[in-house]
Amino acid sequence: MARPEEFANPVVRSTCFGASLSSQCWPVCLTNKTGPPSELRTSSEFKTNMEKNVCLRGKTAMKGNSVGVEQGCIIMVSVSEARPRRKETHQFNGLGSESHHSEGIHPAGPHKQGRPKTTQLLSAIFLLIYSVTLVGNLGPIDVIHTSATLHTPMYFLLSVLSFLDIYSASVFTPRLLINFLTTDQSISFVGCVVQMALMILHGTGECLLLAMMAYDQFVAICHLLVYHTIMSKRMCVRLVVVTYAAGVFISAVQTGNAFILPYCGPNIIDHYFCDIPPMLQLACSETTRANVILLVFSALVTVPTISVILVSYAYILVTICRMRSLEAQRKAFSTCASHLTALSLYYGSVFLVCVQPNPETASACNKILSVFYTIVVPILNPLVYSLKNKDVKASAQGTTGKNCTRVTWFLLLGLTEQAGLKGILFAPFLFIYSVTLTGNLAMITLIHADPQLRTPMYFLLRILSFIDSSCSTLNTPRLLESFLTSSQSISFAGCVVQMALMTLHGTAECLLLAIMAYDRFAAIYHPLLHHTVMSQSLRVQLVATTYMASVANSALLTGYIFKPLYCGLNIINHYVCDVPLVLQLACADVAKAEAIVFSSSALIILFTVTVILVSYAYILVTICRMRSLKAQSKALSTCASHLAVICLFYGTITSMYAQPSSHGSMEQNKVVSVFYTVIISMLNPLIYSLRNKDVKPALKRRCLDMLPS
Repeated sequence: MARPEEFANPVVRSTCFGASLSSQCWPVCLTNKTGPPSELRTSSEFKTNMEKNVCLRGKTAMKGNSVGVEQGCIIMVSVSEARPRRKETHQFNGLGSESHHSEGIHPAGPHKQGRPKTTQLLSAIFLLIYSVTLVGNLGPIDVIHTSATLHTPMYFLLSVLSFLDIYSASVFTPRLLINFLTTDQSISFVGCVVQMALMILHGTGECLLLAMMAYDQFVAICHLLVYHTIMSKRMCVRLVVVTYAAGVFISAVQTGNAFILPYCGPNIIDHYFCDIPPMLQLACSETTRANVILLVFSALVTVPTISVILVSYAYILVTICRMRSLEAQRKAFSTCASHLTALSLYYGSVFLVCVQPNPETASACNKILSVFYTIVVPILNPLVYSLKNKDVKASAQGTTGKNCTRVTWFLLLGLTEQAGLKGILFAPFLFIYSVTLTGNLAMITLIHADPQLRTPMYFLLRILSFIDSSCSTLNTPRLLESFLTSSQSISFAGCVVQMALMTLHGTAECLLLAIMAYDRFAAIYHPLLHHTVMSQSLRVQLVATTYMASVANSALLTGYIFKPLYCGLNIINHYVCDVPLVLQLACADVAKAEAIVFSSSALIILFTVTVILVSYAYILVTICRMRSLKAQSKALSTCASHLAVICLFYGTITSMYAQPSSHGSMEQNKVVSVFYTVIISMLNPLIYSLRNKDVKPALKRRCLDMLPS
């Protein structure tokens, strides 16, 4: 279906559908229609009458979806009056979708009934890939920046490459995750322009940077004695500036070339992002000139860069063959191995995208290959440059210039050291864990199964239940194990994973509580527009943003916490790897890590608390303006459960970190930590179900359905 009023027509303003007619768009109004037209057949008489703005009566032949008009009236305007308007949205036909559609305009996109369940698995896989990409590329950037031994031209260019990889993954992966999690795959016209511009900027930048890295390898091997003179810091900065300047220029030209064309017909892009060739296929005018410009500028980028790479490695090969020492040859080859691997991954996937002999399978293959060079290659580059690089590994491990034994495991003292108390505490904590899992999983199942609970509030509540069950599963089994065994050790890697997951869940719960406060604001302040404001697409995007921000924050904090060298004491006076206690065991200066932990935590807490306070300020003003006491009571009861959860969560965190440093406060912190990591996860589903008039009837209906008839 085309959107109504695709044209600026001063005469006809209603029931108009865009139609493609001789590469132009015309407003067509039907008085007796059985369906919207997709494309009109033209004739000389039809064009003549159209230009005279006359009314054609009788049956009109349609192409594609036929539309019968009995004694109807098709009102046309002349060429000068019919001004085509650009499409405001485009529909993606992404990964896992059908690749064939009927001609015409489909703003709603392909229907998603029968959408494969593998999309949930794919979303989890790509979220993991994105997380590893961020961690893998932020790590080398930080190591190169802080390690003096890596302040060389090669590692400077490598840090720029890591930045480009983060930038590339952030342009494509979040959008792909949203497409997996929601049925709405549309993108605004402006969003499509921005995405294409950023994509071209990244592609151009990476091509030029790989050529510069090849030249750097040539200078390092062929002109070793004057290497630092030729590849000086000023020269490296100039090369990177030229790279970005050329990328911005070519991106502006290519994007302008693609979007200067009129787009007023079909708006379905058979890809998961706004790529240039699929976009040009949707243009309503001749695209030969645009294709020529695309080919010329693509050649201007690829031909010089490939020439620089080939010439550089030709000189490198000749120089290596002239070396008399096998050790020198091996070292020279190993220096180039990482860069050659990166070149093969990038240019190999791009080449396969451009060379597809079978047009029927080209679209599906292009999607897979595009995923490889836009999403997978950024995760492989840091692995390629770090796994076989002794300098990077030594700097990352902090062992350069140090001769000490690294800590390989930590000893957790647990909640209590009294053997008699451990036996008593086991049964209550096992009961709490059982109730937590049962309550949260029951809440998730009930909301998913009952149609009356498929509202924005219960969608967010289901996510909160998932976070609570995950957090409880992360901490409680370890606590139960400490009650039964005397050995409470945890490996270094296990401590890293535990802290990363705890940080992820804590960040996600903070952000989700803020989103739930905004949902309560929308429900009370804009009750008639609640479902429009908090649409399914927006909810999924908010949750996806929450998890991506949580993953990024977890990766940042965990990376900085475990970056210092741990080679002394390994005893943690807690039942989990708590951040302050782990930092106390570091053998190096942790001031930078502590500052980053404090800044990140403060930023998240201030942001979420501000959203909560502003939302409830508007809610309070709205409730005070209500004249009905019943309406006020209903509004307050709607917010009561969420306010109770907020007070529990933020209250325990505040009481834990507002304690002076002493042995007694440490024991109190353990108790408070148990409350917000174990107890709250059990209380949340109870709070939202015991006083909830929607959940209790839904639970009764579910129980009655399960009983045999």
